[in-house]
Amino acid sequence: MSIDIVGLGVGNLDYITGIAKKKLIVSDIIIGGERQLKDISSLLTFQELYTLKKLDDMKDYVDKNIDKKICFIVSGDTGFYSLVSYLKRFYEKEIENIIPGISSFQYLFSKIGETWEYYNLYSMHGRKLDFISKLDKSKKGIVLLTDKINTPKCIGEILYEKKYFNIEMIIGENLSYDNEKIERFKINNLKEYIRDYEMNVLILKKE
Repeated sequence: MSIDIVGLGVGNLDYITGIAKKKLIVSDIIIGGERQLKDISSLLTFQELYTLKKLDDMKDYVDKNIDKKICFIVSGDTGFYSLVSYLKRFYEKEIENIIPGISSFQYLFSKIGETWEYYNLYSMHGRKLDFISKLDKSKKGIVLLTDKINTPKCIGEILYEKKYFNIEMIIGENLSYDNEKIERFKINNLKEYIRDYEMNVLILKKE
């Protein structure tokens, strides 16, 4: 068995790397989330697909296909809150290649024409975070991956309640897709913009 872990990039296949495409094409089995598997369907021919839902079930499946060439696909970059750490616990010897992709925050910063070296990066996707203290300690601001519970709307309301009026929210929604939308506004204008967002990355920028 050999394992590749491939970062698909921000979403649209135009942003996937050439080496990532090559690894997908030569794989026997591709494992990933439902949306990711759908996104790459046009690249595939004979590959068996496995939709990742529960990690324990996935591990059982991988162990049963130990003689196959398996490729895990992850959204964004392999080095930022991906499956790499989990897979290394069980299959470190079998992992042959880890192919990075363009992360959503890299893409968003490029779209707004700014650099991100002075920002701190965090995820609130399925995890708790004291983002206020992280924001206070940051030099220029923080970047957050959010989810259906920790939404930009929820985060903005907390900042508004705590009177962080000079913080700018920059929200990238459905980045790289045809329905991409990027909004930016100060917290004191929150009520003009506040709504629920899907598939987004959030920048909290200090003045």
